[in-house]
Amino acid sequence: MLLSLREDFLYLLERWRWQLPTLMDNRMELRPLSGVQAVQAVTEPGSLRSDKQPIVSPEVARAIVRFVAGVQPGVPLDELDAIPPLLSLMCAELNAQRLAVGEETIAAEQLEGRSEHILEKFYSNVFSNHPPAVREFVENRLLSDAGYRQAVTLDTAEAELVRAGVSRKAGMRAIIDLVERRLLLVEERGAVRRVELTHDVLTPVAVASRTARREREEGARFAARQRERLRKQRKIALAVVAVLLFGCAGLTTYAFWARQEIKFRQLLDSGYLSLETRDYSSALRNFKEAARRNSSESSPWFGIGDTLVQQFYASGNSRNAPILTEAINAYNNAIEIEKRTKHSGERKGLGHSKLAEAYVGLGDVYAVGADPDFKKAEEFYKQAQQIDPESAKPPVGFGNILLGLGRLHDAIDQYKASLDAALRRNETDYGAHAGLGIAYFGLGRYGLAIEECNRAIGARPNAIVPILLLAHAIYMNDRNDPHAGDLLRGLVGSDMRRVDSLARMNLAYLLLEKTNLSADKSLLSEAVQYLQDAYQRDPYVFSCFRLGIGRALQGDAKEASKLWETAAKLSWGGDPLGQRIYAPFLATMRGQPDAFSKMQEITRDLEHEGAVGVLETVRRDAKLIQRSGLYDAQVTPVIAVLDGALNKAREVR
Repeated sequence: MLLSLREDFLYLLERWRWQLPTLMDNRMELRPLSGVQAVQAVTEPGSLRSDKQPIVSPEVARAIVRFVAGVQPGVPLDELDAIPPLLSLMCAELNAQRLAVGEETIAAEQLEGRSEHILEKFYSNVFSNHPPAVREFVENRLLSDAGYRQAVTLDTAEAELVRAGVSRKAGMRAIIDLVERRLLLVEERGAVRRVELTHDVLTPVAVASRTARREREEGARFAARQRERLRKQRKIALAVVAVLLFGCAGLTTYAFWARQEIKFRQLLDSGYLSLETRDYSSALRNFKEAARRNSSESSPWFGIGDTLVQQFYASGNSRNAPILTEAINAYNNAIEIEKRTKHSGERKGLGHSKLAEAYVGLGDVYAVGADPDFKKAEEFYKQAQQIDPESAKPPVGFGNILLGLGRLHDAIDQYKASLDAALRRNETDYGAHAGLGIAYFGLGRYGLAIEECNRAIGARPNAIVPILLLAHAIYMNDRNDPHAGDLLRGLVGSDMRRVDSLARMNLAYLLLEKTNLSADKSLLSEAVQYLQDAYQRDPYVFSCFRLGIGRALQGDAKEASKLWETAAKLSWGGDPLGQRIYAPFLATMRGQPDAFSKMQEITRDLEHEGAVGVLETVRRDAKLIQRSGLYDAQVTPVIAVLDGALNKAREVR
């Protein structure tokens, strides 16, 4: 008798072992196909046709196998495992396409953009007979925030589906069906059964589905908010109708006021919608028109200030002083209005949160720019804290200041205080999570940085900056993780110039650090093109300096030195900590006297702080310069200092 069963059902057979002791004595595990075996499985059946060429050529078969294994084209076949159900699915779909168009063979062109479509179709079809909550469970619980597979216990899966409104029977039926259709896998580990996605190749499809669903949900929530605002506006309009019906005196005046109030609220709503979608010019236009219509309300002035600060961040131009000056004026107007409101007793019971927010906004203005004024920013944050001691926003401001000063541990304490305050008020706290992500990255605690970046994205799904940091942290945590490159490529072309520029620089470094420069000139050219585009998109110190590194790697010392001279005259982009370490580094490469001793000094400070991430980031640049072989006299002592500091920084807790 021969019994054949899948691994995830083996535990059922094990239960009979005590009655049939020899049941497990003669068994053989069928392992996943190796890459070479998988190619044979794909090519040989289609080569048995007489007088016809094989349905699948060896070249196309290798491409199919590598796709199913979820690896890049250059990975050797003998290093691969291919999951037979997914391989069978891919071949069946490709063959169906071949038959539909009457072709004799499966062509390589069918894989270009179609292989992902096949998986998307498979993924959608498996959920077609199940409640939406089943798909949401798979995407929310079997995928991490960063897009990795993760397992949950089977009893947890059942309980969560029940809480989502799926009956226990329907939930179990759904899980069994998804296992049978090879989307999910159940494994028993330590007497506990766990469920997860069958293969990493499915995660991009599931992530894309989750992202699209969350965007739809956010759109629905926004539409609901708009409907609620319209409901309130109609309520005002009905008040006007009531006046008409009852013939009150002053009818014309009241109706005019009501129309103005409706228009004012519409302008505010449109302004906030534009701000959420980063359409800063439209947001500013709407808020300014709202302020013109009713200058005694603080809301449009808050909107103007917030829009200008976000526009400043997005522009990447840290010397755009007029924007910040206008933001200061807007926040000051909001403060004066809120003070009058407070003294007149209006809005009693709402506390002082709006006034405190205005002071936080002013602090933020002074904390950014070409030359941040941390002292003045701190004064405004303290005023905000005095007005509203329970607010979560001032600690974020204090944390950002400490971060700029390189006091990473103190910054973390402030961000955690902000999270505690936000928890007491049942608020989300994007700023604290984003700040913690940066601080943990600076300390080289990349796993924690990844967690906080994901939480920041959860708190503000439209945010872009934490995605950039997330990609950087993923790469530094595991240089072979392809997810970092996927995230960075998604940021190229961002309307935030600084984010776009940094994404291109990081993509260039991904190529440079894995490239044999003497053997692969095409990848070197591709990397330098990324750096060239980054500099053209956002010309500031770092984009210019790193383009110089690219030119040095191409052997052009003259152009590299010229770019570094230019970099010394450009803006630091509102990055005080980066300026502290890179200014002497850049000066050292330019041969400036005393520059190296200054770099030793700041390196010691970072060493004592345990700033492993900051030091490793600088060392990446230095090592690339060293690989050029053009600046050994300048860069070799720098690397020695950084290596020594890193060894000691790793001991700091």
